[in-house]
Amino acid sequence: MLRCVSVQLDPIDKFLPTVDKNDELYPERLKGLETANAGITLMVVSSLKLLSDRNILTVADKERLLRHLRKSLPGIVSRLPAPSADDTDRQLKNLLEDQSLIDLRPAIRTLSDEIAAAVGKRRAE
Repeated sequence: MLRCVSVQLDPIDKFLPTVDKNDELYPERLKGLETANAGITLMVVSSLKLLSDRNILTVADKERLLRHLRKSLPGIVSRLPAPSADDTDRQLKNLLEDQSLIDLRPAIRTLSDEIAAAVGKRRAE
C-alpha cells in the first residue's frame, strides 16, 4: 500500500497548485487532501508499530519490512504536514530505545536518518 501512496503523491503535488483558490470547490479539495493525509499518516504509524510487535512478525519479517519502509517512507513522510512528520520522527526514536529491537537498531537508525534528510530537504524548498 505504501508503494501505491508513493506513486500517488506526485500527481497530487502537481495538481494542487493548479487549483484556483477562488474556485467554490477549493475548500472541499483541501478537506479531501487533509483526509488523504490523515489516512497516509495512519498507514505510516501502523507500519512502524508492526516493528515493535512481539507476536506477529519474526525478526526476519521485520528486517524485510524495514527494507520496504526505506524505499517508501522518506518520500511519503516528507510530504506529510509537519506535525505528522514530527510524530513519525518521535515514533522512530521510541523504536530506537526499544530493548527488544536491539538487532534492528542499525536499520531503524538508517530509516530515521533517511526520513529526516528527506523532510529537511522538502522543508528547505
